[in-house]
Amino acid sequence: MANDHVMTLDKQLANLEVTVAKGFQEQRLRLDKIDGRLGKIDGRLDGIDGSLGKIDGRLDEHTGRFDRLEGRISALDSKLDVVAESIRGDVTTIRELVTGFMGEMRRTTDLIRKEHAVDRRLTRLALADQVVRIRKVEGGASTSDN
Repeated sequence: MANDHVMTLDKQLANLEVTVAKGFQEQRLRLDKIDGRLGKIDGRLDGIDGSLGKIDGRLDEHTGRFDRLEGRISALDSKLDVVAESIRGDVTTIRELVTGFMGEMRRTTDLIRKEHAVDRRLTRLALADQVVRIRKVEGGASTSDN
């Protein structure tokens, strides 16, 4: 009977460990997806920055030709500023979301760790209690056999 209780506690501890492991794995998969998305965004931004750098270089090389097109260039510059601001806003929003998500994941992970530690302590206390009871039963059985 006491052995059944120990086995039950052992199964519960095993289930808890599996649950925690699955939770960590799911969180890791989510982080990997976010990291992939951020990597793609960084790649796109690098491509845009590279393209803008090339455009600036070409403009500097052909200043003489483009003097008559200054009004158009000015309009394009303002459009690029709007796009750059939009991209900066998007990156800022993504960074804030990822930062919030990471904070939430850290809090969740800490809570899971604390809950796991409490469950382990309770299991150990229950097992220690069962050991005392078993020893009392065994002690009583050996004295009654004599």
